[in-house]
Amino acid sequence: MHRDGSLISINLALSHGPTNADGSPCADAEYSGGGTLFQGTGAAVCMPRGHALVHPSGMRHAGSRITGGVRWVLVVFVLAVPLVQAPRRAAALAWDASSVGELGVARAFFNGALDLAAEMNAENHEIHHGIGMTLQSQGLHERARESYLYAAHAYPYSPKPQLALGHSLLRAGRERAAHRRFLAALELEEDRADPDAWEAAYNVGLSGVSLARKYGGAPSMATLLTQAQKSLAIAHAKEPEHKACEALLREANELLARQPGGH
Repeated sequence: MHRDGSLISINLALSHGPTNADGSPCADAEYSGGGTLFQGTGAAVCMPRGHALVHPSGMRHAGSRITGGVRWVLVVFVLAVPLVQAPRRAAALAWDASSVGELGVARAFFNGALDLAAEMNAENHEIHHGIGMTLQSQGLHERARESYLYAAHAYPYSPKPQLALGHSLLRAGRERAAHRRFLAALELEEDRADPDAWEAAYNVGLSGVSLARKYGGAPSMATLLTQAQKSLAIAHAKEPEHKACEALLREANELLARQPGGH
């Protein structure tokens, strides 16, 4: 999922998709699946060849996975001189700086992006998320969680702020609150093959097992452990070589077997 750094995005289909313009099945389809997925909708928009999908570049979207064949598209980005996408571009510079470890520079760009967004009345949850990341790196964990929480409220469809909150809460020893955030991230993830989905599933298991270690005798632990076991099984199936995941799954199975009525 991403935003484009322009004003308008145009996605022109160059391949025959699975449906015609009237919605009927296309006999000459060159691929199956595919299309453009907009976050929060849960559905991909698939255009017939020669048709264009036009949308604001600020809408978070992704190419939906194809299940067969080859899909070709021509993407055109429209810029407008009077409407400079300054906050988004400043945020992009901040993410670039953070990717090479220049966190002080990143924070300066994120703060600049936030000021620009306020001037233009342009809400941008990614800026708050980035500020949270830089605060976290400086050990300002409580302030980081405030930024992550603001990002989650500003744009409730993205799993990323929920994941960041979960990690921060887990490091603070607040496993139950972290568990809720990881569950929320997993529920928001529309593409279960996405790395964020694996991360959420693994951490649902990790936080669940951590809680069971503390409160193993509580009646609610059997339900929580069953949930953790299922999430870890999904994560392990996707990454069978991940040793920590394998060990957690084994521990979840052992803890669940010790529960009243466990097996």
